[in-house]
Amino acid sequence: MPHNHKSVIASLKEAQRDVEAGVAVLPREKKTVVAAPQAASVQKEENLMNDIQDDGDGFDLDAELQKAMSAAEEAQQEPEEVEAAVPTKSPEESLHDQVKAYLHASDNAPSEADIDGWKRKHGKHSVHVVAFAPDHVYVFRHLTGGEWDKIQQLSEQKRKAGADPSKAMKESIVRQGVLWPKLDVNFFANSPAGIPDTLSDSILAASYFLRPEVTFNLTTSL
Repeated sequence: MPHNHKSVIASLKEAQRDVEAGVAVLPREKKTVVAAPQAASVQKEENLMNDIQDDGDGFDLDAELQKAMSAAEEAQQEPEEVEAAVPTKSPEESLHDQVKAYLHASDNAPSEADIDGWKRKHGKHSVHVVAFAPDHVYVFRHLTGGEWDKIQQLSEQKRKAGADPSKAMKESIVRQGVLWPKLDVNFFANSPAGIPDTLSDSILAASYFLRPEVTFNLTTSL
């Protein structure tokens, strides 16, 4: 037993020395392990700040920021270049231009002086042009109330004489309303069959003989 007791004591002392040696080393290792990343991070931040403050190319962050701010202010002050809008014509305007082109291209077309003369005589907005085809273009005007009364009287006289009053009325409307071209005696017999009727309807419409639905669309409440 004494021998074993001494061995145990010796073993304990040896273990104590190992523990003491381990304790002495462990804090240094832990300190090294913990401190190393922190030191590296701190060093990296210092290097970054040094790169910003002392760049080899002379980079000055404050100066660059001021320069960028100045450029932005100048860009806002410069007027934007706006492209001029190209005017576009509606289909109605394009059609009107085409009709007028047919008129000007016609043989013996009326001059601007002729048209101005008709406007002075019959009213500024009372002269119209219709083009059924390039070779069937007509300038016409509205009828006055006095003319309409005479046309009705003439139609009634034609009826009494045995003629077709409706046909006589349409022919009278066309002859009285068309300003150009001058219609010859064979116009109604030789022109396309629908032109006299359509011309008559156009002249009556220009004289404001309108269908009720058309009149309603031109009416509004006050």
